[in-house]
Amino acid sequence: MGPGGSCPSGTILKKVVAADRPLKGLKVRDLMSVPLITVSPDTTIRQCSIIMLDANIRRAVVMQDGRPVGIVSDTDIFQAVEERGWGPD
Repeated sequence: MGPGGSCPSGTILKKVVAADRPLKGLKVRDLMSVPLITVSPDTTIRQCSIIMLDANIRRAVVMQDGRPVGIVSDTDIFQAVEERGWGPD
């Protein structure tokens, strides 16, 4: 896990739309999820899936040398499994 946070669509729906909050003056910090869940480029798909399930998230930031280099989503994992099969790590 890394510093910072993310701002997923479900959070926006819950914290803004469902709560009937006005958007004027609303900051990203008011919506972001913390802590930011991160994985490395060397994390296996199986490990990433477990991390995402445990954290109840749909996306994880891929970090390398302390910098974000990408985002992996549950859709990315589903697509990889569909194309390549689950198989061993």
